Amino acid sequence: MQYLAALVGCNWASQHHFSVATSSSCYTTFKNSMLRVQKYALPMHSLRYIAEWNSPRQGKGITAREQIVVSVSLGIFILYFLWLREPSDIDEHMSRPVWERVPGIDPETAQGMMEVDKHLGLQVDYSALEQYKKEYYARQVEALERQKKEEERYQQLRAAMSSHISILDKHAQKPDDSSKF
Repeated sequence: MQYLAALVGCNWASQHHFSVATSSSCYTTFKNSMLRVQKYALPMHSLRYIAEWNSPRQGKGITAREQIVVSVSLGIFILYFLWLREPSDIDEHMSRPVWERVPGIDPETAQGMMEVDKHLGLQVDYSALEQYKKEYYARQVEALERQKKEEERYQQLRAAMSSHISILDKHAQKPDDSSKF
């Protein structure tokens, strides 16, 4: 309880019915607890006082030479990557049309991706998109016709198979003449 009185103050502790003997004993308790705190405190060279918080530290700032070196290095880096460097495989891949990058893509999706590419600064050719739409839908019609022919052929085979099964069933139901001998 005395430690609580030392932390929060004697008046607060006495108002809330904590046992505090006298004000002198409260002061002594507070003093003893503060001595214990100071005994285990950090060394003084690692502490910064409140008045020093907003002031710059000595020897910890960036020098003018460091500012120049960092600025020149950053400028050379940007110059190289934005202007001097030769295109890589990724750059060449990104410059191709969307339908070559993603084969079989729907033309509406390709158009949306082309708009995104345009916002990213890539070259976009909408005339080639119209040609791709014609080719895509022509392939879709061909695929539907091929699928329809395959379904018709499947139905024909199924009908032929069912007729063969019925013939085999009839043949299996006839009595065999060779069993009489």
